[in-house]
Amino acid sequence: MTTVTDAAQAARAKALAWIGQGTKRLLIGGRWVDAASGKTFETINPATERPLCRVAEADSADVDAAV
Repeated sequence: MTTVTDAAQAARAKALAWIGQGTKRLLIGGRWVDAASGKTFETINPATERPLCRVAEADSADVDAAV
């Protein structure tokens, strides 16, 4: 029988695997794309204060492309 704990552990493992896959891109027009500027920034886990992953840094050009 699956418990909430089992489900939570599976979800955590899946999320950590996704985080470890590299820089996260922007979803614009149904496609994953890099930021127009090419810039990224590092996200920090607030619980551990350790880096999680790099994320595309959207700016006004990315907003214009998305809207």
